[in-house]
Order: sequence, then C-alpha cells, then structure tokens
Amino acid sequence: MQPHTEYTCYTDDWKRTNPDFAVYLPARPGSCDEYADHVHVFYTPGGDLMAIWTQGAFESAPNCHTVYSRSTDEMLADMNVPE
Repeated sequence: MQPHTEYTCYTDDWKRTNPDFAVYLPARPGSCDEYADHVHVFYTPGGDLMAIWTQGAFESAPNCHTVYSRSTDEMLADMNVPE
C-alpha cells in the first residue's frame, strides 16, 4: 500500500509527524471544516477501510458534526469525503 504524497492544505504543519496517511486536510484556514478530532480508522467486515471523525469550525462549535468516509482500495485513491 503506497500512501499519497501530494495533498492540498493551507499549511505544512501536518507533515511534521510524518504520518502514514492523511485522512482529511482543510484547504483554507478559518473555514467551517478546520477542526477535526476523534479520528477512527478501521477495516469493515467486507474489507473496506472506513474513517469516522468529528469536524467543525472549532471545538464545541455549533456546526460540529460526524463525518465518515470509505475506501475500497486501501486509500490508493482519495477517500470519498462528502462536501
């Protein structure tokens, strides 16, 4: 499994820990999707890779919600994230 190396994000700070995967990166600062927390990534019984996390403008913001994404090819292509 080869992780992606090209991502669009408003900062390079996410690279400092040399992550194996980037599940979600906000494209610009201060937008309603800048905060993400409680990321869980696991394999489904059918073998797909599933990611679930909370997302919003900031912690405890009124727009915080749960987001999920599924990959059928172990993230070889971008995961399908709803807008």
